Amino acid sequence: MTWREWFGKLIELPAERERVARELGIKGVWTTLDRWIVGQANPRASHLKKLPALFPEHAAELQRLIAEEFPLLWPGISAVGEHHIPSVYYERVVDAIARNPRRMAVWTIYQLGMLQLLSHVGQDCEIAILKCSPSGKSLYQVTGMRHRHPVTPPLRFVGKEHLAGQAVQQNDIIEQEQSIAVPMRRYGEAGGCLMVSGLATPPVRLLEHYANMFAFACSTFHEAPTLLTIPEYIQQEVLFVGERDFTLDSEQEAELIDQAEALLLTAMARYGEGVQDAKREQVRDRS
Repeated sequence: MTWREWFGKLIELPAERERVARELGIKGVWTTLDRWIVGQANPRASHLKKLPALFPEHAAELQRLIAEEFPLLWPGISAVGEHHIPSVYYERVVDAIARNPRRMAVWTIYQLGMLQLLSHVGQDCEIAILKCSPSGKSLYQVTGMRHRHPVTPPLRFVGKEHLAGQAVQQNDIIEQEQSIAVPMRRYGEAGGCLMVSGLATPPVRLLEHYANMFAFACSTFHEAPTLLTIPEYIQQEVLFVGERDFTLDSEQEAELIDQAEALLLTAMARYGEGVQDAKREQVRDRS
């Protein structure tokens, strides 16, 4: 996507067009902006430099795209911007932790972080954030984002056969086709995973920075020395265990996970694979 195409989407609403024209001090709200979008005219350099600041949530990506067509505006922007989180996001995270209740701080870190990440990797990518369960036998998705819309599914579990499970067990980044799983770490130990899908060329170092930042949002951080083996055709299955969010305390969280893992065993028995290994692992955990 070019900067012109994305700019066109950002100003689809008449109110947005008028706001941009007013901020830039231009006349001919429709004809001038439309000519920029279709490539019939180029904005002045001063206007181009102001555009990213008019869309704070998309500033980094918009600036990068503009720099692809006009590299002299921000020399070296591509080399720097692709590997670093904007400093303003770090400021927002620290401010959220300092000023807000835990529930609001967690929401801010996840939602603003995922929006900021999409501005780097593209709007068509899908993001999932997973945590290790207190039992240490599985990972479950706490939130995610698809096409700029937050996604928090009913409790969904994956095991060591899943890309996220491999990343956590190996405590290393795992890439597969157009997906990448990056472990979320504290003190060198993996306790969760950031997954991004739909990437042609993943910016690995940048994703590591985001994974480290998302680790701050985990109210509990459980290590996962062993993960339950979940057959591939079950790992994508959504398990409905009632309403829940990522602000539950450890007792509520453990109770829901126990319910979901019981459903998982039932599903595995229904498919006739892996249930004996899972039962043996449960027996070992109780002993």
